[in-house]
Amino acid sequence: MKKLLIFLLSALSLTVFAQKQVAMLEPLVVAGNVKPIEKSMIRGEMTKAIASQNGYSAFSRTDIDQIMAEQNFQQSGLVDDATRKRIGAMQGVDYVCITKITKEGNAYYLEANLLNIESGQISSPATQYGELDNNGGFGNMRNVCVALACDLIGIPQSSNGTNTAITNNDVQSIYKKGYDYYFGENGMPQDKYTAIKYFQQAAEQGHVIAQFVLGYSYYHGEGVTEDYYAAVSWFRKAAEQGNDDAQYYLGLCYYHGEGVTEDNYAAVSWFRKAAEQGDDDAQYYLGLCYYNGYGVTEDNYAAVSWFRKAAEQGNANAQYYLGLCYYRGNGVTEDDYAAVNWFRKAAETNHTRAQFFLGDCYYFGHGVSKDYYEAVQWYRKAADKGYAYAQNALGECYYEGRGVSKDYYAAVRWWRQAAEKGDDKAQYNLGYCYEYGDGVTKDTYTAKSWYRKAAEQGNESAKEALERL
Repeated sequence: MKKLLIFLLSALSLTVFAQKQVAMLEPLVVAGNVKPIEKSMIRGEMTKAIASQNGYSAFSRTDIDQIMAEQNFQQSGLVDDATRKRIGAMQGVDYVCITKITKEGNAYYLEANLLNIESGQISSPATQYGELDNNGGFGNMRNVCVALACDLIGIPQSSNGTNTAITNNDVQSIYKKGYDYYFGENGMPQDKYTAIKYFQQAAEQGHVIAQFVLGYSYYHGEGVTEDYYAAVSWFRKAAEQGNDDAQYYLGLCYYHGEGVTEDNYAAVSWFRKAAEQGDDDAQYYLGLCYYNGYGVTEDNYAAVSWFRKAAEQGNANAQYYLGLCYYRGNGVTEDDYAAVNWFRKAAETNHTRAQFFLGDCYYFGHGVSKDYYEAVQWYRKAADKGYAYAQNALGECYYEGRGVSKDYYAAVRWWRQAAEKGDDKAQYNLGYCYEYGDGVTKDTYTAKSWYRKAAEQGNESAKEALERL
């Protein structure tokens, strides 16, 4: 939520849109005597009309015509979708516009389609009918070309025939309206459902932050029904525009297989894009991938490098893992003092595993003076959140009377919680209490039951206890 708020705020001072590039091919003459200058004017007016729309960049480069001429496409009339797609790919565009002209006297019938270069799909045709001015001028046809362009890309016209396309300022205003509803600001009631409608409008016009926010909303089910597939779709749109948060979330979806097939290689690719832009969550996950060998060759040195970048930005997960690397000597020289430093930073932000490891450092005197009382404080913070290792450690403190008054009943209570979560040490300890009647009524049968659970996980002490009984 922190990142979402930051980007919602920053987006209010930015105008960010995806530019869909459209290559305008020379119009095809279906019938009638259409002069080259007429084709050029129609093509030019169509180009200007599409280029004036927010989110679109249209052009009619001479090199398109050169390619067409060299391949003899236009002259032969052998122009199919595969050919057009190849021409578009040569130009590096998103769409190719195909316009057909039928002329009878001073009347023109125009038909236009957009060919999607990536998918190969062609749009439904947009059509317009028009005539030359009474004096033979092209004024009327300019309006016809604007109308055709608007129909082609789904932009409405006003009642007087002028273009009512949404401008960059309009889209920013739509986005701002969504923001106000999302947070209940500027006199608007907080209403995430209404906010989503505005974000959707802005996102469909290419507003990158709206695209990210829409993906975020679908991912977390805020204002809409949770839908990982929809989330991935919007994250991808924003990610492809370079938005680091969207790149991180798209990587996360690939990492967990949410809305897409799980793919650690794709996850690493998107994490890296975001991490190189300084996204601390992506840096942490990229470090984690290197640490575990997910989607990349295991490399503790690279892991430490990315953990450090994120940790220095205050990322608690990265701080914990950097501490762990120092504690174990993974990718760095073992250094308990550095480990304690990073564990503490994460623990103070309520990171559960960091709290447990900081407790361990105090318990065993690693990087700090041994202090059972301080160890108990950190163990308890993690244990209260259900962390089994901390619950077992806290049980041992109560059993031995270290940092707290000796209390077998409290020890049994904490060990039972950890044992029921599958912690083999706690299962053994609980079995021991039942065997000897410490904090519970002596019960050999129950003791064997807990020993058996621990032994099945490879606990050697539990195996020896079973042999003894």
